[in-house]
Amino acid sequence: MYFESLSTIVDSMRVGGKAAHLSTLRANGITVPEGFAMTCEGLALFLRESSLMPAIEEYLSLTAGTPRAERQQRYTQLCERVMAAPIPQALRDEIAPELQALLQNAPCGLAVRSSGVQEDSALASFAGVYVSFLGIAGEDACWQAVRQCWCACWSPLAIDYMQRMGLTPQPAQMAVLVQAVLPAESAGVLFTADAKTGDPWRFVLHAVFGLARDLLGAGAAGDTTVLAWDSGEVLEQHTAEKLTELLAGPSGLTSQPVAPSRQSLPALSPAHAQQLGQLALRIDQLFDARMDIEWVFAGGQFTIVQARPLTALPEFFPVALSEEEASWSWTRETDPWQFNSMDADHRLVAPLFQDYWDSEGWQGAQPIDRTIGMPVGKIERDFHGHRYQVECVFQRHFWHAFPGGGDEMIAWFEENEASYREKWEANKLLLHATAREIQQTLARTRTAKELIPTTLQMLQRSHEEFNRQAYGASQFFGWMTGSMQHHLQSRYASDFPFDDLHLGLDTFTYRRAVAAQQLARDIHEAPVRAAFTDLPIDQVIPHLLEQQHSCHFLAEYSDFCRQFGYKPLNWYGRPKPWTFEAPADILGIIRG
Repeated sequence: MYFESLSTIVDSMRVGGKAAHLSTLRANGITVPEGFAMTCEGLALFLRESSLMPAIEEYLSLTAGTPRAERQQRYTQLCERVMAAPIPQALRDEIAPELQALLQNAPCGLAVRSSGVQEDSALASFAGVYVSFLGIAGEDACWQAVRQCWCACWSPLAIDYMQRMGLTPQPAQMAVLVQAVLPAESAGVLFTADAKTGDPWRFVLHAVFGLARDLLGAGAAGDTTVLAWDSGEVLEQHTAEKLTELLAGPSGLTSQPVAPSRQSLPALSPAHAQQLGQLALRIDQLFDARMDIEWVFAGGQFTIVQARPLTALPEFFPVALSEEEASWSWTRETDPWQFNSMDADHRLVAPLFQDYWDSEGWQGAQPIDRTIGMPVGKIERDFHGHRYQVECVFQRHFWHAFPGGGDEMIAWFEENEASYREKWEANKLLLHATAREIQQTLARTRTAKELIPTTLQMLQRSHEEFNRQAYGASQFFGWMTGSMQHHLQSRYASDFPFDDLHLGLDTFTYRRAVAAQQLARDIHEAPVRAAFTDLPIDQVIPHLLEQQHSCHFLAEYSDFCRQFGYKPLNWYGRPKPWTFEAPADILGIIRG
């Protein structure tokens, strides 16, 4: 009840994240130090039998507004009571056989380490928040270290960190990890991503002679090696001058001078660094996360003493950019509509590898002789399975297809417009045929099961053909004509009112405005007219849906939405980010 061996997978809610991760590594054939975990139930028993639970709960109830000096004073008083209270006999009796056996087989002493329930998670690492003690010899010293680990659960530092991370401190959410200390020849930490840049294709290894207790946090000099993520090959190696090393022995930890002949040697050979890189890749793939891995090299093998997800990696853009592109603000693409497509083999595509719909699908509609970007007001690129985008660079991106400027664009348009118009018309016929097929299927089916084959077929066709119809190269001509007009205006007739030429043209925008005006003329229901007169424009449709859901206007308006691509009425209140809300200008036409 009060201890768990690391030889089996254990629950982090009982033994904390640090111990749970080590048990996972061991279950997957990765070497970790021998040891066990005292569970959170042990701390809960201690607090009950020592009558400290009410005091802990009162202390944790202090608000963030309590002066830090007062919180620190209360915490110090609690720690004094914890350190003086006896360990429950039931806890001692259960732990004693495990502890004595471990002491007999640990000539360098024990490591006693905090293992918080929420520690080493994907959201909160607690790095530098809790405590560890190395070189512990004897049962009494071990129990003193255990008490100090328990106290770390309620430190002002830990509570402040939890509150910043949105976590709620609890009295007994601390387990304690007890393991043998290894006689390390070298040790350190390896990040399965560059912690400075976020680059997930560069593993960064830090190493020192002896134990790595003072590496990074205490500023001890150490080597830095950059490894290729997939092979562990050494890409860069920076060897520091290491004057001292921390060694573990029967008498505890001692800091010893490094022999002058070794001071400038790498703590790990390139071959061993590559071996560690390959082991780190296994751990990265096991947890499916970029990892912070603490390791020890002793007796010719690597032992992992801690593994936790990296929680504060910066955004990383994984490709060299031109000077102009580097000035743009790139962000990771997260639009949910990109996650529902199917690839060319009709298998579901994971979000980070969604390349077909907007990339390969768009390429299928490209002109043969040039690359035309997607005319949607942003650039999208896929790198290493991740999609990145940059907004509001449409004009610069658009003109990349025509380095010769407007004259080249006009010449290309005259040569290609007719053939692309034919493709557009052919796709419209296919769209109409598909719509009729869907209507016929709906008319003859009686169960949802009968609709499944047709639904899947239509889904495939819509993704492979109709979205290409919507975003394909044919649509490019709409933006192209506008650009050619501005080119001609600036070159030949800067004072000519070109915008007046658009008036009355039979365009989508013109037809939509005419349809909206007709919809307004057909309103005969007094409650509908009152809604348009009295309510803010954005409240009209929701109000009618709630109060006049069966009115004739809503039926007509629903047909208008289907015809012109606005949000259908039965989707109100549902998150559909790829559909258009009826804009205020359309409802304004109806109101007018």
